[in-house]
Amino acid sequence: MKRYGYFLRALAVLTLLAGRVATAQDAQFSQYTFAPVQLNPALAGQERAVTASLNHRTQWQRVAFPYVTSQLTGTFPLIRANARATHWGGVALSVVNDQAGVGGGYRSLAAYATFAYNVPLSPTGLHTVSLGGQAGVIQRSLDFSGAQWGEQYNPLTGWDGALAPSETQLMNSLFTPDTQAGASYAYNPARDFSRGKRLSLTVGGAVAHLNRPSQSLIRDQNSRLPLRWHLHAQLTWLLSDRVELSPSAWWAAQNTARQLLTGLRVGYRLANPSPSWLANCVVSLGGGYRNADAAIATLRERLLPLAAILTPNIPEAEVLAGIDVPDEAAMHRAAEILLR
Repeated sequence: MKRYGYFLRALAVLTLLAGRVATAQDAQFSQYTFAPVQLNPALAGQERAVTASLNHRTQWQRVAFPYVTSQLTGTFPLIRANARATHWGGVALSVVNDQAGVGGGYRSLAAYATFAYNVPLSPTGLHTVSLGGQAGVIQRSLDFSGAQWGEQYNPLTGWDGALAPSETQLMNSLFTPDTQAGASYAYNPARDFSRGKRLSLTVGGAVAHLNRPSQSLIRDQNSRLPLRWHLHAQLTWLLSDRVELSPSAWWAAQNTARQLLTGLRVGYRLANPSPSWLANCVVSLGGGYRNADAAIATLRERLLPLAAILTPNIPEAEVLAGIDVPDEAAMHRAAEILLR
């Protein structure tokens, strides 16, 4: 349906127009260990080889035009040319694209540069603290050409595109700077499991949006992104010469929202740990747990109670109510859930 096709665009407009009630949701990856620089810029200092990562996700499969997020990062280690080849830091470049709606009507495109500096706490670097910073720019855009405003509805004929809406302060695009900082501690960051070492541990924290960038596409509206706090930990335990177990956890807080993700990965090394580059080749299988989606919860719990009339179609009702709606009885159940 055309009306359903504009569901996410309407969601984005509602969020923008209700800046005092709800704040935007940052793109997150459940497999956060594969996007370390997004998680904490200090982790750029722990990569000892040139690495590249690509992440792609599609959220809310039951929505016709869901959020689609892609992230690409390249990390480059900084190694001092001395007898020990001291690994003193790292730099990274990353791009994140988040879009939704018909033809990607809503889009958030961000580019970041990251620098991390390592402080060894032991002569061999077995214990290391990394400090990192990240700076970049975010472009937010929303195609308002498909929006239908209340002033454009004629009570006799319905929507009339010839009627001019009263919203005249809207911007189709907005550029804002963005910054993040973090720190991490690592035991055995090189994951050198020779000479009896069986563990590698990383713990850290980061704060994003230090400069509180604006998120509003309405001129002269003061609606800034709240700080986002991260805490994370990952343990790698070598069970045998070939098999490793890696539990991890990530906690985030932004404004009043809280989120906890936990994961477990089992890896199989293609060769016994040794100086050979094959020692770093691991085939992994794992999974994770993520709590309820924050954007749907915010829409349901904080925006919908402000509405005088709610008219979702069947796919929208299924997403908002969290149930399947195959028949008329299920329609009544979904309506009861949304009216609570």
